[in-house]
Amino acid sequence: MMRQIPMMKWSKRPLIVFAGDDIIEGKQYRLLVAAHSRSEASRITKVSTSRIKRYWLITRNEAEVELAQSKPGTIFIHEYNYTNAPWAEYIP
Repeated sequence: MMRQIPMMKWSKRPLIVFAGDDIIEGKQYRLLVAAHSRSEASRITKVSTSRIKRYWLITRNEAEVELAQSKPGTIFIHEYNYTNAPWAEYIP
């Protein structure tokens, strides 16, 4: 059984905002998560570390960074085909 490691707000490592695409219930979504490392993002999103390394990116988009860093460790999703669709929190 894997031990859950809590996110520490006092960590000196900077938050990194990872962004990637995934299919949820037959629809394509863009996912955002703020984490201190790729492995932490993998644990939060339940996406393999190798998949994040190969297909995800570290976003520099100011709106995405601000949103994801407002709640570190929370997954935000946005329906891919609609640019005006609102971001929503997602629990896998």
